[in-house]
Amino acid sequence: MELTVLGCSGSYGAPAGGACSGYLVRTAGATLWLDCGNGTLANLPRHALVADVTALVITHWHPDHCADIYGLQVLLKYGLERTAFPVYAPGGLETRLATLVDGDWGGVFA
Repeated sequence: MELTVLGCSGSYGAPAGGACSGYLVRTAGATLWLDCGNGTLANLPRHALVADVTALVITHWHPDHCADIYGLQVLLKYGLERTAFPVYAPGGLETRLATLVDGDWGGVFA
């Protein structure tokens, strides 16, 4: 298993390209993105192709752990034309985050 830190700053991205919470966990059969805080989507391509990410795991609803899901949704829908991308998160998180996209993720996430 390999762990890559995409960001580990607190509630805002630290100076000099820092990002909030986000980690890439790789095993022989999976590439998991664990938390997608602000700035982690920009750091992800330095370590893996977004197309190769197997699933996203969000630990909780604080923005410094999930804000980049909005950029990911746009990239998957319009850039990679991908649907049913697996997201694992606590119950109720989908409803809370969906308010910013008028409840319509466009079929991008499963």
